[in-house]
Amino acid sequence: SNDGMEKGQVVDIYRTGPDGRAKDLVARGVVTGVTADESVVNLRQYKKEVWIQRGFLFRRITTKP
Repeated sequence: SNDGMEKGQVVDIYRTGPDGRAKDLVARGVVTGVTADESVVNLRQYKKEVWIQRGFLFRRITTKP
């Protein structure tokens, strides 16, 4: 919540390249829980078959409904 995350928001998750920037879209999910410094995302759709790991990036694609 410190960064504006809210339950119901849809996010895309990206694998990062060597430069630390978003490289490949990996999955899409919905935020189902939020604390001050942590969010829980329920993955709804995988775009690539890779394990989501620390260091991956996410982007909010919608605000809560």
